[in-house]
Amino acid sequence: MTCYIPSYCTGINCCIEVDQIGKTFNVYALLDGCNWRLTLGIERRKIDISLLDYNWGQTQIFTLMDIIYLEYSVHDLKGENSYMLNVKIKVCLQKGGGSCLFTKTLFENTKIQKFGCDWSHSEFKIQDFSLQKFLSDNDVVDNAAGLILDKLLEELGITSELKDTQCNRALSPYTPVDSNGWNIGCEKTLPYILPAIPNTMSCHLTDTCTGIDCCIDVDQISRSINVYIKLDACNYKLTAGIEKLTFDVPLLNYEFGQKQSFRLKNIFRIDYSIIDLSMEKQFVVDMDVSVCFEANSPCVFTSTVMNSARLPKPICDLRSNLSFEDISFKELVENLLLDVTQQLPSYAADILLERLGISQWMQDVPCSRQSSQYTPNVKGWKILCPSNIPLQGLTGNLSCTIPDYCTGIDCCVEIPQIGRTFHVYLLLDACSHRLKIGIENLGLDQAYFNFEFDKVHEIRLSKLLTLQYSVSDLDGKKKYIVNMNITVCLEPLGSCIFTWDILKDVYLPKLGCDWNTSMSGSDWNISMAGKYLYMGHSQGCLFT
Repeated sequence: MTCYIPSYCTGINCCIEVDQIGKTFNVYALLDGCNWRLTLGIERRKIDISLLDYNWGQTQIFTLMDIIYLEYSVHDLKGENSYMLNVKIKVCLQKGGGSCLFTKTLFENTKIQKFGCDWSHSEFKIQDFSLQKFLSDNDVVDNAAGLILDKLLEELGITSELKDTQCNRALSPYTPVDSNGWNIGCEKTLPYILPAIPNTMSCHLTDTCTGIDCCIDVDQISRSINVYIKLDACNYKLTAGIEKLTFDVPLLNYEFGQKQSFRLKNIFRIDYSIIDLSMEKQFVVDMDVSVCFEANSPCVFTSTVMNSARLPKPICDLRSNLSFEDISFKELVENLLLDVTQQLPSYAADILLERLGISQWMQDVPCSRQSSQYTPNVKGWKILCPSNIPLQGLTGNLSCTIPDYCTGIDCCVEIPQIGRTFHVYLLLDACSHRLKIGIENLGLDQAYFNFEFDKVHEIRLSKLLTLQYSVSDLDGKKKYIVNMNITVCLEPLGSCIFTWDILKDVYLPKLGCDWNTSMSGSDWNISMAGKYLYMGHSQGCLFT
């Protein structure tokens, strides 16, 4: 057998030689992540599968005459921006897959990186398609209808991407509308007036103030089309959608300010750009939508939906605004046919974190309890603070450090059941009056005047890991009183496997401030805050 992987990486094409019968067979599986399509083929037998309807992770079989079997499954690891593939080929003489002459595993829990989609070069299914020519060829005077409409949608290649139920401009959330065609669900006072849009389109600005959802009446195909862009400032994610076709982009490493396109077969188009004004807690959005039916002529419809519009970000509650899933560890392990008493293999841990919705928050380089950050230590503690701090010993799979400025706690939590570590931290800067608290890349960077002292707060990374903490500022005594505990739960219901009371009414001393440095001993700098939910800055002085 000889195989090759195409330039876009998410596919495989093989030539199989079966000596026993003196034949060769061409077998291929090609995954188009941009158009959400999986193409399978055995010789001249070919099938296109819409990934919009595929149950991710489900094993399916494609066969030719019950002789050649192509067995496959695909997991969509959105948080890691990759796919996990399993592909096996069998050549069997007995129906049902028995008595096989040839069996070969091509991919086994193999992760393949997704490449970015360049929608600006999207093409019509028929490259030189012309609606006018199609109508003329089919003797249609007005707009296509009935069987001719079905034929048109098929030639456009959009049938499977259209929603079963059309959007309706006469129903919520598109009504009632103001004089410019908008239904504004945002309760904040907007610093601009939304532009007027054509009378064939209605748009809704969502209650988060950072989502734009539009419904367009397209007479040429006798239906309404839903297009939208939703900026989730709390989960730090951008979602663009045209009918069923959606595109999710994490904003942690997003290139703000770049012009982007999202297209459905080059017919329906969204062109947009986003700027993140972190200090002003706003997004600046440009958004145009177009409908095009001529490959070599202008679009029949184009409208500016947003023009340098400033969308205010919501205030995020790390306990309630984040989108996580409740997944049973035991059920997942059993579904993957693994032993629940053994540590998860790496691929299964990847699937678990993706299903929980936390993989996007994981740091690129995991913390290590064996690193110099946490060793050498005594009873789990590495203490760099020059003052004497009475601490209770740490037990189990946990190591913590108190840095040389004394008012920080940095921990590495190991969960052996899934073979992963998690970075948990609570850093108090008495000189700049700021605090930084979080789990992995999920956290906050906040000024004291926005923080509620003497109150119990909580950050959850799904229900897998919970950080509870409280801080009291004893300004007169130059100390903080800090409480901090961490809980690890593998099941959404039932008892948790680990609970650590790391600090319990512990006094952390404030040292004198050296104004030539900041947070001595910390790896933090102000440019890192751009990754976090509440603040973000660019390097350099804020005021001179």
